[in-house]
Amino acid sequence: MSVRVEPVEDGGNPQQAAAIQRLAEGHYRVFPYSEDGDGNYKFALCVRLVNDSDRPRALALEVDWADPEYMDARRFLYLGSGDDWQFVPATVSGTVATVTHPVPPGISYAGLSPAYSLGDYLAFAERLPKLGYRCRVAGSSNEGRDIHAYELGEGDRPILVTARYHPYETSSSYCVEGMMAWLAQPREVQQKLLARHTFTFVPMPNPDGVYRGLCKRTGIGGVDLSHEGAYGGDVTTRTLLGVIDSTRPQGFLDIHGWMYMEEDGLHYLDEGLGERFAARLDGHPLFIGNKWKASLSDDRAPGSIRARAHREYGSRPLAVSYRWPGRTVPQMRDMGGPTLEAFCAALDQGVDGV
Repeated sequence: MSVRVEPVEDGGNPQQAAAIQRLAEGHYRVFPYSEDGDGNYKFALCVRLVNDSDRPRALALEVDWADPEYMDARRFLYLGSGDDWQFVPATVSGTVATVTHPVPPGISYAGLSPAYSLGDYLAFAERLPKLGYRCRVAGSSNEGRDIHAYELGEGDRPILVTARYHPYETSSSYCVEGMMAWLAQPREVQQKLLARHTFTFVPMPNPDGVYRGLCKRTGIGGVDLSHEGAYGGDVTTRTLLGVIDSTRPQGFLDIHGWMYMEEDGLHYLDEGLGERFAARLDGHPLFIGNKWKASLSDDRAPGSIRARAHREYGSRPLAVSYRWPGRTVPQMRDMGGPTLEAFCAALDQGVDGV
């Protein structure tokens, strides 16, 4: 009896059984896909590992990315499930990354990142009304799935928080999940934030892309929300634009993930906002020794959804990209609260000058 590798319906990549080849007992090769062929975003991978025995079994898993340019970012896999994932270095030959590792009894998963499916989001969303969030259906996706907006707070300073534009970036979902749970806690810091701000969260603006296991778009032939969203090119995009138009956010925090091994990313239109944000996190236990790769965005970029919010409503946007290597799922959740607190402090300092 050996380990089986199977496709996953919700969030899997590849989702076609023909893209998973059994080479020998306990030896498989998988072929991830990109919906538009862009190797720069070809980092989606999630397959199911089934071990029906009562003890660990060895698995040799080859992942053929068919793309040599970005193999430095594919030199490992994550194996696990739920909150328990193990970083496993891979041996790379050409476009193939190979991991040989024991698989525990039962069902687990392999991916380039810990998995977070649409079903995981829906399970979290069921908890939010009990935490005090006001929920509304903001609109639908291209395939007819509801896109929700959640509101908390009574302040006169509107803050919009979005996450997971690009389906492969699962760190953003774990981070915003922790952020929303943290904000709802009845503590002094949170109460001050809620009295000053009204927060609107869109934690799953691209449900179709996440469910289909895509890399960056809202569907096959769909839109890259981050870079093309301002054009309103499909139903999913127009729903997100509608949230921005109704919220008119003063602050706009956009959570991403990316594939750097040692650096997190900051992308801003206001350099001072980014510097104040990073300084606020300096010394926090979860960010000690953190390296930031910062970039100044172009507020004239016609397709940028954040630049559009800046042009239309004077929003002060900040995009934060968190890497996985060196972090666990619980740590990624725990980073949500400090991220939101640092953003609000940096925003308020810039607006109020104190």
